Amino acid sequence: MSSDVRTYLDTVLSRIEEESFGQRDAPRVSLSGDTRQDGDGGWSGVLEVRIHTRSGDMPIIQREPFAGVQSREEVDDLLARLLSVLLMNHAEWPR
Repeated sequence: MSSDVRTYLDTVLSRIEEESFGQRDAPRVSLSGDTRQDGDGGWSGVLEVRIHTRSGDMPIIQREPFAGVQSREEVDDLLARLLSVLLMNHAEWPR
């Protein structure tokens, strides 16, 4: 089940990348390099949101730590929270 959760998370992040807002300047959501499976089977790590700047850099503009994620529903909740906060903090972005 836990590898299913990681596969689901990777699939959702790929879908966000492909469909996400669809433009070059769209935010990019990814997992930090230290994402790992805990002893209890849950996943822990950090989701990172990057945005293209005019200079061509892609700084991290938001980080959402998570721990113990064990179900698809928890993945969906985590991403919903991340994107909701992102849009609240950057309300001027086109939707």
